[in-house]
Amino acid sequence: MHRLRLLAIALLVAAPALAAAAAAQTPTTPLSADTVSENGWIALRITGPAGAQAAIGERVDGAIVPLTSVALAGGRAEVPRLAAWQCDRTLRRFVVTTPNPDGTLASADAAVRTPSCSRRMRLTVASSRVRTGGTITVRVEDAWHAGGASARVCARPPRGAGARCRVLRPSAAQPATASWRASSAGLWRIRLTTADGQRSDRTVRVSPPGRVRLLATGDSMIQIIDSDLSARLENAAVRSDARISTGISKPFMLDWVKLARRQAASSRPDVTVVFLGANDGFPIGDVACCGKPWIDAYAGRVRAMMRSYLRDGEGRVYWLLLPPPGKESFARVFRSVNGAIRLAARGQGPRVRLIDVGKVVAPGGHFRRTITYKGRTVVVRQDDQVHLSTAGAAIATDLIVAALRRDGLTR
Repeated sequence: MHRLRLLAIALLVAAPALAAAAAAQTPTTPLSADTVSENGWIALRITGPAGAQAAIGERVDGAIVPLTSVALAGGRAEVPRLAAWQCDRTLRRFVVTTPNPDGTLASADAAVRTPSCSRRMRLTVASSRVRTGGTITVRVEDAWHAGGASARVCARPPRGAGARCRVLRPSAAQPATASWRASSAGLWRIRLTTADGQRSDRTVRVSPPGRVRLLATGDSMIQIIDSDLSARLENAAVRSDARISTGISKPFMLDWVKLARRQAASSRPDVTVVFLGANDGFPIGDVACCGKPWIDAYAGRVRAMMRSYLRDGEGRVYWLLLPPPGKESFARVFRSVNGAIRLAARGQGPRVRLIDVGKVVAPGGHFRRTITYKGRTVVVRQDDQVHLSTAGAAIATDLIVAALRRDGLTR
């Protein structure tokens, strides 16, 4: 009995020491950190010693920037919105530290790469094809689903007029929309820009109501091409008006400036294709061909015709330059006519386009009777060394159709 009483007393005396030793041998939870990145924010999940105070910082340019601190209640903690996504830094590095019993610090690192701002705003168009008078609608969505950002969206009409712009601010959950009336036919260009440098582009083809009204006019140079256009353009109503042997410098035979006004008023063409000038070279007033004064005078008449065909912004003009002829007696006149056409087109805006057929049928600016086109040798000029052959006219038609397609006027 006496011996049992002594053992109990010994156990009571030793119990605190045994408990301390056991506690010293119990391993602590190692410190670790993981990131979660979504909806514009970075969250941090931390595990470590229960009850420890964890300090959180971010490594920026070699230094640690303090962010916040949390207590590891139960050995865990989560900071749901530690840091917002940024445009200037997409690789984010965080460090977590907790004190050790011996006064040193335990640390854990966590890194995450966030999305770039270059694609934050998603731009979509409701329809890439719209009729004149319809509505062009765009939608802007914040791909981060964070909100608080804006984008500038501009719609530029094909007539070369100023862009029509709106500032859109999509929320975290809802996109923002904008609409414009499609007031003119052609290719509308939609552009989104942000203060962070993002740029996104879309296009909308606006077709005229009904079929495209196309006027193919000029002297004998337009012949064959007018028939080819009618055959190639299923969505266009092509009207041909070829005036053989006429010229802009020959108003005594036909006044083209007055004719252009009548054509525009009667046909109301959406598109006018002009191939004209092979019969020119006559004096304009008292000015003989083909120096600068003559070119300036000829350009004035061409400019007046272009403005008639433009129909106050409702029309488009595709004017073909004369290809180099085989005879030098024609070459000087053709060069002056082309120079005047180029001069007249300056300042008319994108609704007037010049088509240089000679670049294809007369490579290097020299007359060629035959060329290689799409892997085949073809005869491109008639025996008079001025007019295009059937194959040459087909090439010119290819160039016209390609230009119409680029401008959204045909498929």
